[in-house]
Amino acid sequence: MPLLVELANRVIGLDINLAPYRAMCDYISFPDSIEVYKTTRRPISDFSDNTFEAIISLDVLEHVDDLTETMRQLYRVSKPGGIIVVSGPTESIFYKIGRKIAGEVYTGDYHLRNVYDIRKVMESTMEVETLATLYYPFPLFKLFVGHAAISQNGYFYRVLERAN
Repeated sequence: MPLLVELANRVIGLDINLAPYRAMCDYISFPDSIEVYKTTRRPISDFSDNTFEAIISLDVLEHVDDLTETMRQLYRVSKPGGIIVVSGPTESIFYKIGRKIAGEVYTGDYHLRNVYDIRKVMESTMEVETLATLYYPFPLFKLFVGHAAISQNGYFYRVLERAN
């Protein structure tokens, strides 16, 4: 988040668990331009349309129950021409071997989908390009960016409804 503050006047973070953020606060002094909220107290649905120029969702979307609705909300709050940066696990055989080696706590059973599923939903409504593959040639994670349409006009909602 400190890096994001250098690029933006205001940074808003949402998470289901603020313990890691609070732990970082013991070591890093965050500027007042960073606001952090627990999603149960300030869900994405609370934000107005066209609020954010950039949305960064790193290793999150593979966990959400309703990806279509979550993407609808992310798209709704992104400004026309904005970006949505996403990363997630590939769930490849190499990823699964890594999880096995990491131990019982890290089974990955809590993942509802992989990054390719997320990309497919995003590609139904926006141009998506790969930013990075970690670690080529054995992809464990993918990082990509979606570009929100200049004119939204309900297009995103119609496409997602057709996809279901």
